[in-house]
Amino acid sequence: MQDLQAKINLSIPVFDFIEQCKQQFNTTVILIDQIDALSQSMSSDRNYLHVFRQLIDNFTYDSNVRIIISVRTFDLEYDPSLKIYKEIKKIKVGLLSEAEVKAQLVKIKFPNDALSPKLLLLLRTPNNLNIFSIVYAKRTAPLAGFSSIQELYSELWLQKIVNTANSGIISEKLRSVLYRIASKMFAEQRISVSRQQFEGDHKEIAYLESERILKVDGNRYSSSTSHFMIMYLLKIL
Repeated sequence: MQDLQAKINLSIPVFDFIEQCKQQFNTTVILIDQIDALSQSMSSDRNYLHVFRQLIDNFTYDSNVRIIISVRTFDLEYDPSLKIYKEIKKIKVGLLSEAEVKAQLVKIKFPNDALSPKLLLLLRTPNNLNIFSIVYAKRTAPLAGFSSIQELYSELWLQKIVNTANSGIISEKLRSVLYRIASKMFAEQRISVSRQQFEGDHKEIAYLESERILKVDGNRYSSSTSHFMIMYLLKIL
């Protein structure tokens, strides 16, 4: 729990902080996003998951505290440390409707006759539709039809990381910065890194921010999509 206190920059213990919040507010909300990133399938160090389990268990029955957890359905069903929560009240976030996808495609002027059933299904996932909108806007040639998330991210990688000559960024230096960021995230089991560690990489960091690959969150950089960092490591390992 002391590690968690340090990672979220609290000056007092986590439990003490929550108790102080309870004194100041009628209801205190604890939001734990992407707890599945700490599941057995994603993390080699289970201690991080156990810390959050302890936090959840400590306040589950506290009437002044509400706990909201986001988790993938697969992990909720099959991860031994998470499936104990599957009987608790759930709100399942579904896919976008076909009409919602088509409305966005009209906005980016994607031709309706190029929309295959496989692509439509792929784009019903909100993040996939967002990535597709980004790569379609930056295309320099007709895009091949996508049928998988891997193909979609490969195009994003090609546009943002490989073909950087027109932006004045050296691709090799950009990859080096990404490698250090991704490695740090994996080492710390987090999807953010301290900004101070990359003060010497201003040009590359500014480019990653402008391309919405990184975003500033206080004194830390976080990935606009953690999958992009995972994909990067898969390419170099």
